[in-house]
Amino acid sequence: MKNLVPGYQRDAYKVIVGENYHQQRIDQFLYEALPAYSRSYFQKLVAAGSVTCNNLTVTKPSYKVKAGDTIICTIERVDFTRSAAAVDRSLLEGVDVQLIAQEQDFLIINKPAGLVVHKPSHASRQVTLVDWLLAMYPTLETIGDTERPGIVHRLDMQTSGLMIIPRTPTAHAIFTQMFKDRLIKKTYLALVEGHTPLTALIDYRIMRHPTERTKMAHSRSQGRLATTEFYAIEYLKDVTLIKALPKTGRTHQIRVHCAAWGFPIIGDAVYGSKSKLIARHALHAAELEFEYQGKQYHFAAPVPDDMKHALVVLNK
Repeated sequence: MKNLVPGYQRDAYKVIVGENYHQQRIDQFLYEALPAYSRSYFQKLVAAGSVTCNNLTVTKPSYKVKAGDTIICTIERVDFTRSAAAVDRSLLEGVDVQLIAQEQDFLIINKPAGLVVHKPSHASRQVTLVDWLLAMYPTLETIGDTERPGIVHRLDMQTSGLMIIPRTPTAHAIFTQMFKDRLIKKTYLALVEGHTPLTALIDYRIMRHPTERTKMAHSRSQGRLATTEFYAIEYLKDVTLIKALPKTGRTHQIRVHCAAWGFPIIGDAVYGSKSKLIARHALHAAELEFEYQGKQYHFAAPVPDDMKHALVVLNK
């Protein structure tokens, strides 16, 4: 594989089809050859006329490649991508995303509570973190999946805190693998009901709720393995400020584990109950720590104002 034209705006890759890929669909072949992008991305890329086989343009993702074929794939901002120009910038004025760090290969941002990471469906019209990213950093359009450009992990809409945003295809692939290999240390702060033990290790499995499809559920025997370490930081009036270190990255993991532990997060109407102290679940992704390209990184985001207010009230 050869990168013919390096750069953010346009990358052309030349790939020779090996014997093992004879008669494979071209979209699947490109996905395996260039894993930084999704298969759906290559399906749209082929349909847009940005892929050639032996110097002939291929427009059908189902096209079967043959051993020895020369495939040239041009990755650029083409019509099927979500253009930053399509985002109404006036809608972004109230979006309080904080830029924590701007590295050559990645960004670290602090997502506010109430902002969804990406659209849950094509019909959705709500402003998302992806909208903000495309408006501020248009080159992210071609990084990763076209529906979630620049996204390698997520936070729940009502969870605030730190996120990593890769800026290049290579960084996207590296961080994706790092999350899979659990090489990124994430530290959360939460306010939970009751007084917890000083430390705890919760390892309930997590599965989709059998009757409520928008919820997750814990189980001893079913679902995916999930582990979270908990540490009590401060005991307040009927509430504990805790630190949570998830060792896995399951959907709603900390919220489900807190509820299963018997100390639901305050304000969590899904796994606990609403609270007068805060209008959302009191969970904040406070720290990220990892090694990238031989360098150690550590980032922290301050406790958001609504959690600070809750702490002040509880201290009184």
